[in-house]
Amino acid sequence: VGTTRGALMYVDGRSVALNDSTAGQAAGVLRDVQVSRTGGLWVATATGPSRYSGTWKHFDNDHGWSHGACDRIFLLGENDIFAATGGSLVRYDEQADIWLDFYEYEAAIGDDLRRLPGKLLGITDSVTAVAYADSLVRYSGLPLDDLEPGAKVRIPYHLVFRGRVLSLTRTNDGTLWIGTSRGLASVTRERRAHRYGYEQITVSEETTILDLARSYTGGDDRQTSRLANRIREDNRLDGDVIPAGTTLEVATGMSSAAIHSLRAEGKKVLIGTEFGMIEHDGGDDWSRYSHNDLEWRQVSGMAERNGERWFATQDRVVVYARPRRELTFMHVKWLPTLADDLYYEFFGGSFPIAGWGTIGANITFLSLGTQIGTDATGNVTGEFGTFEVAGTLSYGTRLSNALAVGLSAKIIYSHPSGQGAV
Repeated sequence: VGTTRGALMYVDGRSVALNDSTAGQAAGVLRDVQVSRTGGLWVATATGPSRYSGTWKHFDNDHGWSHGACDRIFLLGENDIFAATGGSLVRYDEQADIWLDFYEYEAAIGDDLRRLPGKLLGITDSVTAVAYADSLVRYSGLPLDDLEPGAKVRIPYHLVFRGRVLSLTRTNDGTLWIGTSRGLASVTRERRAHRYGYEQITVSEETTILDLARSYTGGDDRQTSRLANRIREDNRLDGDVIPAGTTLEVATGMSSAAIHSLRAEGKKVLIGTEFGMIEHDGGDDWSRYSHNDLEWRQVSGMAERNGERWFATQDRVVVYARPRRELTFMHVKWLPTLADDLYYEFFGGSFPIAGWGTIGANITFLSLGTQIGTDATGNVTGEFGTFEVAGTLSYGTRLSNALAVGLSAKIIYSHPSGQGAV
């Protein structure tokens, strides 16, 4: 538990304060607390990150931490650890025991730092590309021209995204997904970066920022003002006039909104934006995540426990249980005080098939007991059992995020009398 006076750990129902003489800054206000799979404690403090595994370890300039306050800690794996501070993202290199605010790209034949912003970061505007190339020169210590194949180029994380980092996850194809206050970005295993939800346009004739924003909002003053400010900040515009021929990025999609939560499931990623939940299938498809109105709600946190998805919204917690194989059997004595052979039995099962849907089947048996048979004159002819049995086969699947269908077929057999009985 993180408090304004350090961390508390509960042991056997007792709270133990982890604020001994070595706690240092970790004895004060903790901005974030995360626990690794092996039980290690990571905390974000006003002077940087700290780790507790029996004793405290504080990271400073000697460990590459020169970013001041640490706002968030992200544990994507035991050796896949990030910290966020302001507009920076920093990765912890466990082997070197150092924090790095960049990732490396190995230069290929024909690469040079002038073209890398376009190749790796998708930057096409010439002014922005020059500024980004200058950053690569400073970080890497390499010449602008004559980049040797195999040279290690340092790509600062802050060039990949915009805004403050709010959430982080990694899909099983190695892609790092970054959610910020100004949209979603990713870095693939091949070191290619992408920003989502932006439309790139080239202004054909001179206009103003407000007029451009108004062309997207349909004239709504509040939305126009908000989008105009976003265009100004995203494209680093100084004045109100946009000259003809200027290339701009305009935030138009939900994935350019604030991303409060992210969760990877295989190659798929669930994205909690300020306007609702969306999901990316790992390919080219984006869709709203339609479960319990989450597509319209701001989801601040997601977790998975025992096959169940947990979503934290502003006013409630939503739990979604994944389909799983189940078998059910029931035996009930029906009117036991009247007869021993009156009973009800049920056996059923459901079997989800990934990518297809769910198949279910059940059998219901109702024993009506043993009856005495007589002929037309009332003479006893023997005994016979009476029962009813029904079998059902069902199939259900989701056609889209908003539509699911199901179909059931049932057969019923009744045996109310023995052959020749009345």
